[in-house]
Amino acid sequence: MMKEAYIPDFEGWKKEIMENKTAVWKKEFDAKWESFLKERDERSERARKELSIPFKQRMRMRQQKTEEERMRDREFAKQDDSYMLEARREWDKKRNLSNILGSMGGRNSRIRSFLKDGGGGLLRILLDNYPGKATEVFKYLKLAGYEEGEMMELVDREEGKTEETEFLYQSPLGRKFLKEKKQKK
Repeated sequence: MMKEAYIPDFEGWKKEIMENKTAVWKKEFDAKWESFLKERDERSERARKELSIPFKQRMRMRQQKTEEERMRDREFAKQDDSYMLEARREWDKKRNLSNILGSMGGRNSRIRSFLKDGGGGLLRILLDNYPGKATEVFKYLKLAGYEEGEMMELVDREEGKTEETEFLYQSPLGRKFLKEKKQKK
């Protein structure tokens, strides 16, 4: 299971996931956001022009605002709040995805270390519990996810040919491994 869960090119995979997910979210959000920003800029410009008018005149103008203009202002304020909330949700989605991918990166790194270090001492445990029983050792290595060709490589890499592992090298799988190793040299 760990071998299947391991992603060798995790950074490339992570980049692809981030681009795909954010592209979908961005497309949905950008159209609404652009029109909102345009309207907001227009309102800001009107407010700036209004500030250039002397205070007394400005107060009279505000009093003369129609109910329709006030409704529009309230509607814009609601719209402003909803767009800001949507922008926050967008940012939260990206942050959550980034957190998930960060966790997956740590997990992937631990799996890589586990696989690189030979299964965290699994062979040592098997040798201690099943001395002289090659079939048992190979059975549990197979259950751990090692394939037939990888088992003797693991034994050779982790323990080498010692008194404790001699019985593994004498098994049919071990003899086959030694024969292949001799041919490679």
